[in-house]
Amino acid sequence: MKSEFRDKTKGRNRGQTEQPRRLEECARQSGVKAAGRDGDSGDVQTGSLPVRFEVSDFRNGTGEAFSYPGRRFSGTRERFLFAGRRFAGGGRPQRAFTMIEIAISLAVIGFALLAIIGILPLGMNVQKDNREETIIDQDANVLMNLIRTGVQGDNDLTNYVVAITNAWTEYSARGNTRQVVASGIDWYTPTRSSVQPSFPLNSGFRIIGLLSTPRFIPLVGNRGMISGFRSNYVAAIFRAMSGPASEKFPQLNPDMLGLSLTYRFIPEILTYGSSISDVVTNAGWDPSWVDYADFPTNSPQYWQRFNYALYAAGLHNDLHDIRLIFRWPVLPNGVVPRTGQREVFRTMTTGSIILTNDYTSPSYPLFFLRPTLFTSNSL
Repeated sequence: MKSEFRDKTKGRNRGQTEQPRRLEECARQSGVKAAGRDGDSGDVQTGSLPVRFEVSDFRNGTGEAFSYPGRRFSGTRERFLFAGRRFAGGGRPQRAFTMIEIAISLAVIGFALLAIIGILPLGMNVQKDNREETIIDQDANVLMNLIRTGVQGDNDLTNYVVAITNAWTEYSARGNTRQVVASGIDWYTPTRSSVQPSFPLNSGFRIIGLLSTPRFIPLVGNRGMISGFRSNYVAAIFRAMSGPASEKFPQLNPDMLGLSLTYRFIPEILTYGSSISDVVTNAGWDPSWVDYADFPTNSPQYWQRFNYALYAAGLHNDLHDIRLIFRWPVLPNGVVPRTGQREVFRTMTTGSIILTNDYTSPSYPLFFLRPTLFTSNSL
């Protein structure tokens, strides 16, 4: 029994003497010259850098943890930390990143940053295009409702309209030929116009009246007969009515107004089958379908064509196709670049188109759609 106790005691004593030697060997390999041990914190103090160590799994034959003077060690592995570096397995250092590895990492990061920077302008352009399309959609909804309902008192439009032009041409229809009688371009701005007396765009009544000008207008000659027609190509330049409030009225700073989106707006109003002369311009029906005069009045062909003629006349008078064409952006010189955007909005409305004028300038015709006013079907 005594011999077994002595062997266990010797084993414990050997473990107690072997552990400090291993710590000293590890400290010597790591470059620690003068080391003092703090049993409470488990630190080894060098001249200026702290070294922290943990020694574990040094157990004697009885299974008791190895006790070092001043502290107790536990864990599963011996670790030695010196100046932020870890040494394991008897003080053998672990390798860090080399300069070549760091250079390769920086190169990879550089390529990634170049790719991100290259995609950034594309993303900004997509954001700009989406913003402009949203503005156009909102403005198109406003203008479409103003035109198809014939609104006359929306004077807020004077804060956004830049100019309206009408390139017109008059044709005389004789047989199967069309001859140009006259042509010209009329333009209007909020302060002046090309026509005399001056007709500035100083009210919503005038703006909507000009924008609602039909694409084709029949010309009535002697004895009430249609002698030809007039073709109108109306175009307007607007500043965006939607968007940041800093760009809207009462903002008068030209630099701030220049930041808002400016677009060209082309309204086209066509009546159903505008058969305005012997030469059909955009017929919605075959003229032979309504030719009832060549048949006896008691024949089925006569009444079939007569009824269809009444139906076609009703559509011709009270059904209209409205198409709004938007092109943007308008540059300061008034030109839309070839790379500009284009969007078309279209709807149909019923009712009649009335011809009126501004009482202050009765010589200039203005047109308004009346969706609740219908004409009688007469031939």
